Amino acid sequence: MDIEGIGLYYTLQCNASCAHCGVWSAPDRTERMTLPQARRYINAFAASANAKVVVFVGGEPLLHLDDICELIALVRSHRLLSQVSTNAFWAGSEVKAESVVGRLAFAGLDHLALSADAYHSEFIDPRNVGRAFAAARQHGLVRKLQVIRSAVSEETDRLWAATGIDPAEIIDHSVYKRNRHDPAFDAKRYIVVNRHWVAPFGRGAFLRGHVEAKSLAEVEDMPCFMVRRFPIVYPNGDLYTCCCTAGFYREYKVGNLERENLAELDARMNADPVFDAIARVGPVMLAKRMKACGTPLADRFANPCHACRETLGRSDRSELEAQAKGLLLLNSLFGDESVDARIQDLV
Repeated sequence: MDIEGIGLYYTLQCNASCAHCGVWSAPDRTERMTLPQARRYINAFAASANAKVVVFVGGEPLLHLDDICELIALVRSHRLLSQVSTNAFWAGSEVKAESVVGRLAFAGLDHLALSADAYHSEFIDPRNVGRAFAAARQHGLVRKLQVIRSAVSEETDRLWAATGIDPAEIIDHSVYKRNRHDPAFDAKRYIVVNRHWVAPFGRGAFLRGHVEAKSLAEVEDMPCFMVRRFPIVYPNGDLYTCCCTAGFYREYKVGNLERENLAELDARMNADPVFDAIARVGPVMLAKRMKACGTPLADRFANPCHACRETLGRSDRSELEAQAKGLLLLNSLFGDESVDARIQDLV
């Protein structure tokens, strides 16, 4: 199998209802995995020779702390890395932060990913993030911070002040990616910040004036290192070829792990010329080809994922496959062989 990482939406329930959320997570959502279900998915993934990391996302996965700790230990038993993405609701005091992070670290967690921005701060005290990261530093975890930016709320030093994070500890995600294989680079010294502009998906589609859109010519044009390599599994077992900006978009659905095995779904993903073109050439180039063919795409896009979603959602499938195959042929004849190596280094 080519899958290198897998994301498990352990629950879609969340104690927040952030305005940008692509999967509409909220306190009244009830969808969640069971422990036996998640164990099966992890064990199947671990059988892959390319398996590297399991990421627990939501919703808010740490609403089920006992379950997640047990699953982290299972991931560690397979000698794989694990990451939990959480809003840090549980870090209301230093004692509480230490208690939860201590349990996660004891189970074998490698990366703790938190969120802090104007959308999350409406529901979660941003100081929780600072307390959680302080505890994570003591336990030797890699600390990551996800920041959602918008056209009406540009994040500045005020964010670090609100969280209590030391700005001297902050490095950009691109710096982490470039240096993480260097033995002299100690990622645990830093807080790795990954900034994304809000995209018009899920509740984010109703944020008028928040999305900063660009022309297709201005959107970053490069191969996608998520599609096929990092599929996402939802609570009912549906597997999507990537997070597709966290949405239930049928064009990205591959199958269901309750009815088919992971190896079959991996083979299906790899046989799809559209996914192949997105992985090898990129969604922006595919969008340009489809727009040139007359597909009624939007004029402006928030990011490559937005361009990808519009292209797959609005295109005639047969024409989309034909254009994807054409791009793959051109790539095989004239493509830059260093691209695969560079993309692999980003994974």
